Amino acid sequence: SRMEGLVPFSTCQVADALAALGIRGHLDGPKLVSPDEDHKMCGPAHTVQVVASNVPVSKPADHHVDCAPANSVIVLATPEGQTNANWGGLLSTRAKFLGCAGVVTDGRVRDVEESRAMGFAVFARGTSVHGARGASTVVHIGNPVVIAGLTVRKGDIILGDVNGVVVVPHERLAEVVIKTKELVAAEDKIELALREGMSLREAFQAYRKG
Repeated sequence: SRMEGLVPFSTCQVADALAALGIRGHLDGPKLVSPDEDHKMCGPAHTVQVVASNVPVSKPADHHVDCAPANSVIVLATPEGQTNANWGGLLSTRAKFLGCAGVVTDGRVRDVEESRAMGFAVFARGTSVHGARGASTVVHIGNPVVIAGLTVRKGDIILGDVNGVVVVPHERLAEVVIKTKELVAAEDKIELALREGMSLREAFQAYRKG
């Protein structure tokens, strides 16, 4: 798939391309929690909105993980200021069985050691010992969500690594891959020049546009 064109690149490299194209795509806050710093996560978004339990809602019939497509990244948008976790070891177990690429949330997660033991990718703003029961509930699945101040739609491409998480609008994917390749080629030339003793000022002038 075209999405595989992103996989060789870091989130920093893709973020540079997004910035060059005027696309806002950095998820500010979620950091790599599991499994380890060498892991990279990439997949189309499966969007889930969480609300506080005291908000009257009609819950979806299916559990949001049960209906997550294979290879998807589950994107959990949570209420601001909530201190409980909305993701844990049992959810990682089910998501891994279904072949999901990982989960990203602007909230908290728990059972980190369980997710690490199974090699499942988890990106979150923080951790908590408390679960979701009695504190929060899912209100909808598959609709656009706002996570860390950024709107994410079902099918947008999520890329995560040790540096953070970026979102690529699915209709701009090909354009972003081309721009990323172009910028990385220039950075490679700068790196080589620096290794040969060129100053940063000279290298930037020689190889960076604008």
